[in-house]
Amino acid sequence: MNNASIRVVVPQIVFLIYFQIVEWVSLYPWNDFSYGNSQQPFDLVLGIVQITLVIWTFRRSKWSLRISLVFYAIWLTLQVLNWWVPYFFGASESIREVYLRMFGRTIKFLPPIGNHPIPDANHVVISTHVVLHYPKDCELNGTGSREKIDQLPAQLNSNRP
Repeated sequence: MNNASIRVVVPQIVFLIYFQIVEWVSLYPWNDFSYGNSQQPFDLVLGIVQITLVIWTFRRSKWSLRISLVFYAIWLTLQVLNWWVPYFFGASESIREVYLRMFGRTIKFLPPIGNHPIPDANHVVISTHVVLHYPKDCELNGTGSREKIDQLPAQLNSNRP
């Protein structure tokens, strides 16, 4: 495995392990399962997708590179819409109540902005990983250039034993 593969696979593995731990293991006050985990099927699907991307990237599949970009773009969008828009611009009373019930007892370190929901530390870590991983994926995949995207699998394969 060459450096390009390692730079893609290792962060995927670290994030896969971290995400699955915080979604399935109670680490209160880092996470709060006192109301259960209502998104277990979604967490399971995310884990399967992450494992699949790691395996495909390890095998140097050209499709994994494109799918990974799409996957992390969607995840980044969800993080922005679910955590950062409400934090910076506010949320309805019903959404604030849900945030308070589900995340009110978890660790937070960001300063409050009015009565806006504050992302907890766990979701700041998740958002940070996605924000840091997505540009790295884009760079390794040759952002904006179809030729560069098509060349990367060949570069990965040229280093195969």
